[in-house]
Amino acid sequence: MNIYKEILNRNLPRLYTLYNQDKMSSLYGVGDRQYSSWNTIDFPNATFQGGAYALAVAIRLNLVENEDYA
Repeated sequence: MNIYKEILNRNLPRLYTLYNQDKMSSLYGVGDRQYSSWNTIDFPNATFQGGAYALAVAIRLNLVENEDYA
């Protein structure tokens, strides 16, 4: 396995936990926990959405077993 693919595969669980996965929430998919879960800031920081690209690459490389979590 390619070293970059291996690193991505090892870090997928970390990426999954960054995002609000509650499908009933109005903030579903938001990656900023300070905004979506802890309510310590007034607006979300879009920097955390940068991981969406890594998830898209993981799906493309068939590293994601259950696409409901990505």
